Amino acid sequence: MAVLSGYPAGPSAWAVKRFGRHASALAAAVPEQLAKAHAKAHAAHLAARLKKRSRYGVALAGLVREHLAETARERGKPYEAYADTSTQ
Repeated sequence: MAVLSGYPAGPSAWAVKRFGRHASALAAAVPEQLAKAHAKAHAAHLAARLKKRSRYGVALAGLVREHLAETARERGKPYEAYADTSTQ
């Protein structure tokens, strides 16, 4: 496992337990998907000429979930298969 700024880079023990063999690929995809979500939320914020940032935050949160779920689907396992029903 690589180390970046003193923190291990790669999937956590929780991620490995939760996502199994897909954990490394999903962990690697997180920064890229966060950047894509931010770009879309920011563009929407600017296009709507909003002055308050709360709408940006709402859009960002939804887009992050969508992008990460899509990444999971691309890896051959639907996002819903990872859902933790013990907290619902």
